[in-house]
Amino acid sequence: MSDTPETDALTSVGLENADRECVPSGFARILERERDEAREERDIARLEAEEINQELVNARKQIEGLNNFANERFDEIQKVRKERDEAREVLKEIAEAIGFDNIGNWARNKALEALKTK
Repeated sequence: MSDTPETDALTSVGLENADRECVPSGFARILERERDEAREERDIARLEAEEINQELVNARKQIEGLNNFANERFDEIQKVRKERDEAREVLKEIAEAIGFDNIGNWARNKALEALKTK
């Protein structure tokens, strides 16, 4: 069995030299083989391109998920910072109410007292 069935079909019915636009059967076989090889390479390239495209889609989904995760963490950080700032304001008000100019000094003094009592 030949690997050039189309050319074989033409030559088997005597159309090998049917008109002057036909190419010699040997050359036709070469062209048919090259065409078939090119088709196989094209099909392989298409499959590889589809795989690369799927990897790209997956990577984009992963990036989107990571961005969402980062945004959620950022929102949580902003919330904690706001709570911290509010707590600082309350501590300043407490310090002013008890007569300390600097709440940091008051906190340090309390920490030192706690260490001395141990």
